[in-house]
Amino acid sequence: GDFMEGKKKKYKRKNSSVKSRKKIERSSLSNEELLDQIITKKSKKKKGIKLVEETQPEIEIPEYSKQYVDERLREINKLIKAKKVSNDELYDLLQERKELNKYKRKYRVFEEKKEPETIPETTPEVEVVEEKKIEVKEEVKPEEEPVFKEKASINDLKKVRNQNIVIIIILLALLIGLIMGITLFVMRNKEDPSSHLLVVEENNEEELKEDKEKELAELYEKCLVRPLDDKDRTEDVIKAEDDLKSYLSKYKTSVGYVDLDYGYTFNYNENQVYYAASTTKILVVLYLYKEAANGNVDLEKTIKYTSSDRWSASPEMSKVKYGTNVSLRTLSKYTLTVSDNTAYQMLVKYVGRKKIIEFARSLGAKHTFTGDNFGSIDVNDGINYWKAVNEFINNSGDLGEELKGYMVAAEQNGLSFDQNGIQAAHKYGEYSPIYHDLGIVYSSHPYIVVILTREYGKTMLNKIQDINSKIYELHLKYYTNRENVCHLEVYGS
Repeated sequence: GDFMEGKKKKYKRKNSSVKSRKKIERSSLSNEELLDQIITKKSKKKKGIKLVEETQPEIEIPEYSKQYVDERLREINKLIKAKKVSNDELYDLLQERKELNKYKRKYRVFEEKKEPETIPETTPEVEVVEEKKIEVKEEVKPEEEPVFKEKASINDLKKVRNQNIVIIIILLALLIGLIMGITLFVMRNKEDPSSHLLVVEENNEEELKEDKEKELAELYEKCLVRPLDDKDRTEDVIKAEDDLKSYLSKYKTSVGYVDLDYGYTFNYNENQVYYAASTTKILVVLYLYKEAANGNVDLEKTIKYTSSDRWSASPEMSKVKYGTNVSLRTLSKYTLTVSDNTAYQMLVKYVGRKKIIEFARSLGAKHTFTGDNFGSIDVNDGINYWKAVNEFINNSGDLGEELKGYMVAAEQNGLSFDQNGIQAAHKYGEYSPIYHDLGIVYSSHPYIVVILTREYGKTMLNKIQDINSKIYELHLKYYTNRENVCHLEVYGS
């Protein structure tokens, strides 16, 4: 045992001296000289090694020691991983590593083919190879990979170069775009300043034009809603009035018309007095509703119906038994919707003739209750009645709407234009040989119309409708004419 230990120590001392000598020899060479040596050995192919394996000639010891190859490969790998070398230096290192790997494989083949016992103890190179035999076996697997890493590194380098080229192209494109943008900005700023002034002037002109148009529109609207004046009596309006008079001359009639928005009026044969018949009934109901609105009358108050109250032409009260208590509201409804004479006479008795006459006089009427409880009427009385009705409807809330509803739903309505959706609150009256219809037509501009006739017969409702249609034409002509007058006055055409 002591003998073998001594032999090993002696062998290590010799091997160590050989290594040191080889290392000194190799370290004296420059990188270029080392690379030249690697390239000169490149001609030795693997097939030569195979031939050695087949023929088993004497194995040659490589030019570099295995220790030097291992140390140099470690240095090269450190330099490559550090990434502190230029591309050219990197390429040279990769080539050198490739050649050194070939030498390393030669050492492996050499160690595998050589018989350990034939190695003389005095041969330094053999001792080095034998001593490092175990190291070669340990490092075979890790050192086989650098060949592939070398190829991968070259491909990575190419990819990096391609990426750098793409980045450079993108930067150049951005730079060109920036230069063009700056150039366009400078060129725009160098434009004639007067062009900007023109734009400002054009904008100002547009604003002035809009302001002017707005001002003219306001003047036009003010003109449309002005009170009635002589400007409305144009040749067109006068001709329309003459045409209506010519049409009315074929009837025994009197007509009154009042525009409720601006007061334009038309009268035909207005001083003729007629028997009023049921047209006076509106006065009694209007009086009761005004008193109810003032808190002086309760429309739910009842009146006892007796035989002495009985009148002809009473379609609703004829259904009621004597001794029944009927409210003022119900009697008013029957009076207006179906012109029930019994209900009307009961209301007259409750209010009193004197109060009704005084009420009519306060409205400007002259012929109320002359003779009987129906009395007489002319165009002026009729217009005064319905002006008061219109005022009450517009200013009395629910009671006004209730009263209007009775008259819109009243029978024999010759004043509405159902085909045009135009309603009319009205009260007709007939008693041979007279037939009348008075009320409010709710067109876009409401108007009062009074039609009194000494016409009678089955076709009277149609005659009233024809007369009202002609009046409505005059009504539209007036508003068309007003629009034309205002347009000419404001816009000049």
